[in-house]
Amino acid sequence: MEEVVWAKDFVNIGDTRIEGEPDGEWYKFKVPPNKSYREVYDEDIALDNLTDEQLAATIGLTFESTNEWEMIFKADGAGSGRNFLFAGETSSCRGEPECECVPLPLSKASQETCYVKWNICDADVEQDVGGHVLRYKNVATLGTDAEDCPAGLYGTGGGGQVLDLIVDNMTPYKAHNRGRNGKNGCLGVVNLKALTNATLKFTLVKSGTDDVVPSDPKHPFTTDFNLFDFDQSSAGMQEHAGFTGFNKIHINSKSMRKNVDAVDDVTWVHSETPAVENPNTDIRKKLTSDQIKSSFSVSYHGTATWEVVLKVEEKEGAKAHVGGRNFLFSGESCASWRLHKCRCPKDKKKLSGR
Repeated sequence: MEEVVWAKDFVNIGDTRIEGEPDGEWYKFKVPPNKSYREVYDEDIALDNLTDEQLAATIGLTFESTNEWEMIFKADGAGSGRNFLFAGETSSCRGEPECECVPLPLSKASQETCYVKWNICDADVEQDVGGHVLRYKNVATLGTDAEDCPAGLYGTGGGGQVLDLIVDNMTPYKAHNRGRNGKNGCLGVVNLKALTNATLKFTLVKSGTDDVVPSDPKHPFTTDFNLFDFDQSSAGMQEHAGFTGFNKIHINSKSMRKNVDAVDDVTWVHSETPAVENPNTDIRKKLTSDQIKSSFSVSYHGTATWEVVLKVEEKEGAKAHVGGRNFLFSGESCASWRLHKCRCPKDKKKLSGR
């Protein structure tokens, strides 16, 4: 099925990204032959930081001296229907956007917006105890925040329940230096040997047990999982992370790539940025723009357990390398999609063909 759009009375004729053909008083727009723009837009879209691929899939129209305009939309051909997406001003950005932490407005929990706000800033860590790769003790206490689900909805007896985070390997796991596993300030650390991969399971449990925190289907909670300093080494080792069963993945940088494996339906994220300085601040409130852009956020809804595939690969032409990479992670922080904003500076916006 083909999308066709007609527009009139716009002033930027010849500068609309997708070229239109005169059709009476209208101009007709459709996808050029042998082109397909399916799935170039997703939840990470930033209207002032569109990629070249996203720009190529837009019709940019400018109307002057009016606050109303007419358009005709047609879904042509066989099929059940098409979604036509629209917005106001859009642009690409010369370079990367600037990001900053923002405070979350205080709001009461509801069925749609209750969160388990775990963090490991003050957690004690056990390595290789009880069959677990890692256990982080006391990462959250339920019912202590306005956004927490109402007392009793966790199935844990209400507020006051202390939680631990346990990490288990679901596939063979090889570290270059297992002693580096644990924490670095407010960040959890998992060390992975170069040119290997492992599936790790993260689970929030009642403190001192392996009992998974249950989520009430009528009032499901949401948990955040963030990866930091997600980059490639100067020697050419590149970090990859794969996810399933998530509710949302949010990335901030053009240098970070996301793709879905058509075979096993795993969503993979990798970065082509060089390393940035690891945060040594309270990551719940303060991160630099570069630290936010080198991180990404994953949210899970209605579950206290999730699996992540970590992989370290060698880029083409890289030097032989036998070391490893540290994967840094956290719960809710400034890197969480709700707690930061990224904007293209005004002097870097490219508005041509808007």
